[in-house]
Amino acid sequence: MNWIDRRWPAWRQAAQARAAEAVQRWRQLSRREQRALLMLAGATAALALWMLLLRPAWRDMAQARKELPRLQYEQAELQAVLEQIRVLEQQAGQTPVEQGQGKALERSLQVLGTQCRVQAGQTRVVACQSAPAAALMDWLLRYPRLLGLEVQALELTRSVVDSRERPGLLDGRIELRAGASS
Repeated sequence: MNWIDRRWPAWRQAAQARAAEAVQRWRQLSRREQRALLMLAGATAALALWMLLLRPAWRDMAQARKELPRLQYEQAELQAVLEQIRVLEQQAGQTPVEQGQGKALERSLQVLGTQCRVQAGQTRVVACQSAPAAALMDWLLRYPRLLGLEVQALELTRSVVDSRERPGLLDGRIELRAGASS
């Protein structure tokens, strides 16, 4: 027989004695004092519930609301990087000279989706319609130089759809010429 089994009857008797004493004291209190103690116990329970369960959850939800825009921005950046990786993997093993500059230019525009196209003609002109501004600026900073091209002329305006300007979307033309060293 272990020590818990030996002491259990003593603990049970002590607990029963304390419970009987508490019941006796409770019965000696007036109705008003009993109500006050019950309200105090309820307020203490509500405070403990708030402190231990609700407040931490409330704080976590507020923190999540605050961080959600940053996380969405990081997700968009990550998706853009993954798209660039996909395009570059398709081009793996071939330099722009091997592909031909025009074909390389068209492939680099895949990062922007279907919003930008190379127009036929003697000069290389990229026409964009409702292209995401951040992705287009990123493309302008990276790809022309990688392809051995320079921006000759640039005309960009905010996209207008149904007579309303669309923030974050651009329309325009980009004229490129050979000459930049990669």
